[in-house]
Amino acid sequence: MLNSFGVMIKIKRCKPKHIQDVQELINQNFGYGYAELKCLIGPGVTSFVALFKQKVVGFCSAVEKEDYTLLDMIVVHFNFRKKGVGRRLFKKRLTDLKTSTEIRINHWIRKHYPQPFCAKDFGFTLEKTTENKWFKIGRKQEFNCLECLKQLCVCNCAIYKKIS
Repeated sequence: MLNSFGVMIKIKRCKPKHIQDVQELINQNFGYGYAELKCLIGPGVTSFVALFKQKVVGFCSAVEKEDYTLLDMIVVHFNFRKKGVGRRLFKKRLTDLKTSTEIRINHWIRKHYPQPFCAKDFGFTLEKTTENKWFKIGRKQEFNCLECLKQLCVCNCAIYKKIS
């Protein structure tokens, strides 16, 4: 499907053949080592890729928890930002969810990026902000945060919620 900029982007379910490209995209945007912390496909995980000429240019995932669904990860290649790719991934992920009464987003607060680009457009509200959300994760796996430039990330997290 053509987006508003005339770029042919296809949104497809993430498959094992996409994982290497997805990991590279995540590591380039969040810090090397971060992708290895994430469950990208598997039981309880719904993930999609945005493809341009069969190349992964975006990724998103949702993780089914016991009493809510976490919209866990969304990333778009730098050259494809501000072209509607992230919004399409976000929407696809929401429409494909199994029935869940509560949906959450843990949004990494970064000085150089806006708040969730479309979360409020889809009915999410800010529940709270937490400090050092990813500090413990950094202790389990080497992960150099590209925002705060620390291995033990001290970035804050905005937690958004939607109840249906």
